[in-house]
Amino acid sequence: MGWDKVKDVLGKAAPLVGGLLGGPVGGSVGALVANVLGVDNDPDQVLQELKNNPDALVKIKTLESEERIALRKLAVEAAGNELAADTSRIKAINATMQSEAKSEKWPQWSWRPFNGFLFGTTIFCVYFILPLSDLPPPSVPSEIWMGWGAILGVSAWHRGAHKRVVDGDKSMSASISDAVKSRRGAS
Repeated sequence: MGWDKVKDVLGKAAPLVGGLLGGPVGGSVGALVANVLGVDNDPDQVLQELKNNPDALVKIKTLESEERIALRKLAVEAAGNELAADTSRIKAINATMQSEAKSEKWPQWSWRPFNGFLFGTTIFCVYFILPLSDLPPPSVPSEIWMGWGAILGVSAWHRGAHKRVVDGDKSMSASISDAVKSRRGAS
C-alpha cells in the first residue's frame, strides 16, 4: 500500500506531516510517525492505529507542533534535493543537445528542426491539402499525433530553457523551482 493512504488521512489533520509523507523523505517521516504512535514502521499498522485510536491524530498534531521547525527544514531540504536533481537532468539534456548541435554529421544536428518542419507540413497536407483535393484524410491514430507533438514540445521547451540560460536569464532557476513546487503539490 505504501504511505499514500496514511498521507491522505494525515493531510487534513497535520498537513505538514502529511505532505512530507508523500515526498522523497516519506519513509523517514513515516518512521517518525510510527514511532510516535508506538507501532512498527509499516504503513498498514500506522493506518490501523489512526483508525482505531482516537488519540492517534492528537499525537501526530502534537508532533507537528513540537517539531514544526525540524519538519520545515526537512521539507526545504527535500525540495532542494529535488530541484538539484531536476537541474542536473536539464543540464544533461542541454549537454546532449549541444553536442548534437556541434556534430559534423547532419542527421545528428538536424533531426529536431526536421521533425518540426515535417510535423507542420504533415498536418497541413493531411487536414488541408487532401480535403481540398477531394481525397479523404488518412486515419492517423491519435497516439501518433500526441507522441510526435510531445517529442517536439519537450525539445522546444528544453531548447528555449537552454537559450534563456545562455542569454543570462536569472529567472530560469526560479521557473524550474516553480515547476518542482507545482509537481510536489500535485502528488
